[in-house]
Amino acid sequence: MRLGYANVIRYPAGYIAWKEQYPDLQVCEEQTQRLQPDHFFPPCLLTVSDRQQDFSYLEMTQPSANFLLADVPAEFVLLKYYSEHCSQCVQEAQLYNRLFAMIQEDPGLRERLKLIGIGVGDSQRSVLRFKRTHNVPYPLLADERRILFDSVGGGEIPLIYLVRILPDSRVQVVYYHEGHIEDLGSFFDLLNKMTTRD
Repeated sequence: MRLGYANVIRYPAGYIAWKEQYPDLQVCEEQTQRLQPDHFFPPCLLTVSDRQQDFSYLEMTQPSANFLLADVPAEFVLLKYYSEHCSQCVQEAQLYNRLFAMIQEDPGLRERLKLIGIGVGDSQRSVLRFKRTHNVPYPLLADERRILFDSVGGGEIPLIYLVRILPDSRVQVVYYHEGHIEDLGSFFDLLNKMTTRD
């Protein structure tokens, strides 16, 4: 039976031994504290809103619209948590469109980094409306029940997380920022610095 998951991890010693081996690994459930750099991102199931367009950008070919962050064939993913009903998020829509364009115009960064938006409390219809209204060129995912948002500790939006996809399929937090991005150029330079291989 095919469930549409591209990245299935089998641990020979079983789940309990796997949890002992990776004590920092989280499941997709509500966290009481905000995830910080070096913490591991929870393995939440994500669902694209436009499979053809979104998977083309993410360079994924699996048959299902469902995926895990670890399935994305890039070293880094920048996650932007927003809401259709957040006035600051609406004001920032064009700023993130410009950021996406800057990433795509940088040959090295374009290969290393993907950008994904997560609509906190937004339905699939809301996400598609926001994407159309603001001409958003990157994938937007619905998080109507706030599962994805609560799994990183909730808080205030807008919120961004930069994560690194490790070879063992764990996803590690590199950086997070809550609130408005004051200077796009400086933030872009910071992204470049944090995603450049040593």
